[in-house]
Amino acid sequence: MNLNVQDLGTVIFAWDHVKDNHKALSSSGADDADYNSHGPTENMIVANLSASFVHDKLKPEVTAVWVVEKQDFVVIPKIGYDLTPNLNVNFQWLHAYSHDTESKFRGFDTGDMVQLGARYQF
Repeated sequence: MNLNVQDLGTVIFAWDHVKDNHKALSSSGADDADYNSHGPTENMIVANLSASFVHDKLKPEVTAVWVVEKQDFVVIPKIGYDLTPNLNVNFQWLHAYSHDTESKFRGFDTGDMVQLGARYQF
């Protein structure tokens, strides 16, 4: 079993100037590229838990991403199975939650995605 946890963080320097730029651009309806109403920092906690069973043929995995400041998250469970040494089939599901319109995951808008895949190596 393998567990990997990471923090992906960003800090915007000179945050007070970014706010000034945003106010100057607000009349045109455009946002400053670095503007973030939650502040100058953004932290994403990314965790992945994986394992293998049945002589490495069955491979369950769960990946989760949590954006701390915005309270957004994504959970991605996946399971793969090696039918033969050359053929692997897998099933993956994604569930996302976006807190507001500035979310990293706004494109999913509290939606789900299901994926069925196969990989053949020759």
